[in-house]
Amino acid sequence: MPTMQNDIEKKEYIPGLISVIVPVYNSKDYLFRCIESIVNQTYTNLEILIIDDGSTDGSGQICGAFQTMDDRVSVFYQKNRGAAAARNLGLEKARGEFIGFVDSDDYIKKDIYTSLHDVMKEDVDMVCCGSVLLFPKRMHRKCEIYGKALMPMTYTKCEALRELLLVRNLDFFFFFKLYRRALFQDVRLPDGKTCEDFPVVYKVVKNSQKIVCTGEVKYYYCYRENSMSKQQFTIRRMSYVVFARDIFGDVNTNYPDIRKCAEAFYIRSVVDTMRDIEKCVERDRYEFIHKRLRKLLLRMHVRIFLNQYIPEKTKKTVLKLILRGET
Repeated sequence: MPTMQNDIEKKEYIPGLISVIVPVYNSKDYLFRCIESIVNQTYTNLEILIIDDGSTDGSGQICGAFQTMDDRVSVFYQKNRGAAAARNLGLEKARGEFIGFVDSDDYIKKDIYTSLHDVMKEDVDMVCCGSVLLFPKRMHRKCEIYGKALMPMTYTKCEALRELLLVRNLDFFFFFKLYRRALFQDVRLPDGKTCEDFPVVYKVVKNSQKIVCTGEVKYYYCYRENSMSKQQFTIRRMSYVVFARDIFGDVNTNYPDIRKCAEAFYIRSVVDTMRDIEKCVERDRYEFIHKRLRKLLLRMHVRIFLNQYIPEKTKKTVLKLILRGET
C-alpha cells in the first residue's frame, strides 16, 4: 500500500489553490466563528478541508451546514483519533499548491491568505505572520503577541532554524503559516503524541530554502482552559522533551553551527516539563521523571551556564531545580 507521504509527493496539485485544513473536536461554541473567518477570506481560491474527529457536541452539524452553503468546503468524518490523525487526513485530501492550518477554536483576519500568498514568490517555500494569543475575560490576562517581526524578514534555511530554535520570529505552531505543499512530501504528524507540532515544523523548515516573516499580525489564537494542551500533566507530555532531544541530536549532526541554539531549546523543554510536574496535583506519581530530568540538568550544568542562548532567568531556574533535589 502506498504511504501518505508518497501520495502527497505524486498527487497533481491545483496551481494557486490554498488548502486550509481544520481539525475539529467538540468545539461548537467557537466553530462558527472559525469557519466563517475562513470562508470570508479576500483570497477566494481556497479549498477548506474540515475533519470532524469524532465530535459528540454537535460540531459535525455545523461543519455540514457550511458544506451545504459553500462548495469550497469539504467535511470528512472519522472516529476520535486526535488532532494529528485529523491533520494527516487533511494532508492526504489536499489538492492545493499551498497548505494552511487553522484550529477550530481560533479565527483569522479576512486578508491573511492574501497577504501570505502575495509574498509566496517562486523561490519562497514558507511565509509566516504574527498571532495574538487571546485569553478568556475571567482570566484577567492581557493578550500576548507571537512571531511579530519588527519588519518583513527573509531567512535562509539555517537562519530560519536558528530563529525557530530560539523561538523568536519563528515558532513551532502549525498555524499562521502558509506552506508550499512539497514541504510535506516526506513528513507525517506523529499519532498519539503531544507537541506534535515540534518535529513537523522542524522538518518542513529543514525542507525549505527560503522563509519569509511578514511582520503582520493576522491570526487569533484563543486560549481554552479545557483544551488538551492545557490539561494536567500526563506521561504523554514527555513527548515535548523527547522531540526537543531528537531535534538537538539532528542539529548536532547536520547543523553544528547552531548546536547551542538547539541545546537551549532542549534545556527549555526539560525546565518547562519539571515545572509542570511540580504544579501537578499528582506530583508524587511523576516524581521519578522529575528526578531523571534533574540528573540530566546536573550532567549538563556546565554547558548550560556557558550557553549564551539560555537566558539568565532560565539558568537561575536550573540552579534551583538542581539544588532542590539536594534537600
